[in-house]
Amino acid sequence: MQKRRPSHKGLRSCLGCGARDERQTMVRIAATGDRIEVDPTQRLSGRGGYLHRRRDCLERFLNSRVKEFRSLKRRINREERLHIVSSIRERLDSGTSVA
Repeated sequence: MQKRRPSHKGLRSCLGCGARDERQTMVRIAATGDRIEVDPTQRLSGRGGYLHRRRDCLERFLNSRVKEFRSLKRRINREERLHIVSSIRERLDSGTSVA
């Protein structure tokens, strides 16, 4: 008799702290063309990266010295990072669903 395999949970690495966690506990950011944006529905096309919803992870992402994020296959300059972090913080502070 075969053992049942427990349901698989998709693990993703945080762009801020680097820890792996279930994707449902994280916020997705998507690189679509030449834009980077927060993807609250986790459905936008394009390459994606994930961040924990914690303020310390957002700060690490903002202050990171990484030139190119491998999951997104592109560079994110300081202004783009600031826009992403402020957008996520705004949603967290207002209680709006981030993902």
